[in-house]
Amino acid sequence: MSKPAQYLLETQNLELAYGAFHAVNGVNLKVEAGTIHTIIGPNGAGKTSLFHCLTGERQAVSYTHLTLPTNR
Repeated sequence: MSKPAQYLLETQNLELAYGAFHAVNGVNLKVEAGTIHTIIGPNGAGKTSLFHCLTGERQAVSYTHLTLPTNR
C-alpha cells in the first residue's frame, strides 16, 4: 500500500480580488517535491497575482485549502 503524496504546495479554490475584479478565481494546484511546474497565460490572466498569493505578498480572499511551504 503506497502512502499519500506529500505536497510542498497545494491550493484548492484559491481566489484573489481587487474590488469587484477577480484576478485569480478558483485555482487548484498541487506541487510535489522534485517536480517542475510552470504557469502560462496571456497578459492580464492573473499569473503574477497568483504568485503574490503564494508568496504572501497578497492575502487570498477565499480558499478551500491552502498549504504553503515552510522554511526547512
